[in-house]
Amino acid sequence: MTTPQRHRGVVAPAVAATAFAVLALALWFGGGRPQPAIQGLPSPGALTTWGLPVVRLVHDVCAAATVGVLLAAVVLAPASGRGVVRAAGAWALGWAASAAVTEVLTLSDFLGLPPGDALRSGALSAFLFHIPQGQAFLTVTLAALAIAAGSLLPHGPLLRPVLLAVALLAVLPPAYVGHSASAADHNLAVLSLMAHVAAVALWTGGLYALVAHLRAAPGLTVAVRRFSTLALGCFAAVGASGALNAWVRLGSVPLLWQSRYGQLVLAKIAALAVLGWFGWRHGAGPSGRWSPAEPARRSSASPAARSR
Repeated sequence: MTTPQRHRGVVAPAVAATAFAVLALALWFGGGRPQPAIQGLPSPGALTTWGLPVVRLVHDVCAAATVGVLLAAVVLAPASGRGVVRAAGAWALGWAASAAVTEVLTLSDFLGLPPGDALRSGALSAFLFHIPQGQAFLTVTLAALAIAAGSLLPHGPLLRPVLLAVALLAVLPPAYVGHSASAADHNLAVLSLMAHVAAVALWTGGLYALVAHLRAAPGLTVAVRRFSTLALGCFAAVGASGALNAWVRLGSVPLLWQSRYGQLVLAKIAALAVLGWFGWRHGAGPSGRWSPAEPARRSSASPAARSR
């Protein structure tokens, strides 16, 4: 197994385990975990109530990975081979599949019917074309499929930037129809959430691509420097847009510690501060103190290392 393959084999399970742990903790603390069905009321069933948050997590991870790998191919390491773009295509297929499953489970949740009964109800087409949630995830599904197909095309000078632009636009529709769409200041809440989602996708996806796909690349030093600049901008955008969105939804400072949502916001602030410190400490922030030049030179200079 080659070094990049070993890195991906370690990174992917670690990312998945962390993501599921964070999801479980957020659902437990925020009161969003599935509740038992109430006798006499329609219920979508356990598959939908437990499956929907898990599928949404898979959807978000695939989206961030697709954006990040394309970012690596366009900005961090433009000289990277076709394999990086094809990896983005594979993630995009997972993104499209999870978006399609989200459509079905969301319809099931809307109707209060198990997924099979919801599909047999004949309401799917109306949901996809006339209901905002359905329209959003249909758009994501089609965009992700377009990215997957585009990753197989001959690589011209515009293909990679176009795929990255499509991926960035495709992460936005779910934010437009999310909880912030019903906030008091609709436009401000939605715009801040869109900026938040795009910055998070670039930051986390770019970090994944750097570790999983570029760690053994000859241009790693340049890629890390470029990502450092991008990470600083994303850090600022995530913090500012998150604070703005939280203020719109909370409306007062005391609710930060008096409500569960406010406490989750405080936890996110703490996590963001830790990530900022970690990035600064290891050179993924403004200081750039960590330099991978020596490992990169060893990797590019040693045929034996490349062949392992």
